[in-house]
Amino acid sequence: MRRTLWILLVVAIVATIVNDGGRYVQAQIDVHNSTQQVLDSAALAAAHMSQAQLAQQIGNLAATQGITVVQFASGPDGVTLWTSEDVRGTWVLGPYLAITHGVPYKRAWATPFAVKYQATEALK
Repeated sequence: MRRTLWILLVVAIVATIVNDGGRYVQAQIDVHNSTQQVLDSAALAAAHMSQAQLAQQIGNLAATQGITVVQFASGPDGVTLWTSEDVRGTWVLGPYLAITHGVPYKRAWATPFAVKYQATEALK
């Protein structure tokens, strides 16, 4: 009986690590790839658009990629994007981070955390 409980505990821990770790890694990959696609387009258009037009284009492209652009900067040297993406579906990591940031226990289970990324590209 004890052996069975230990095996179930180990399986539960491994499953949690695989789920939470996999979702975190996938979100990191997604935010990097999506940011790069938005950044490529912005670097091509930046020289021919006003800041307002560029902001609109970046926002539209980011929405189609499922990321949030937190901030952007453009100048003669290039375009920089600061982006984030929510990590949803974690069993332990998301709720733990939510609780440590003051989210009430009942809401913590449905509160995702975000991965962030920053990238710069020269104008094209």
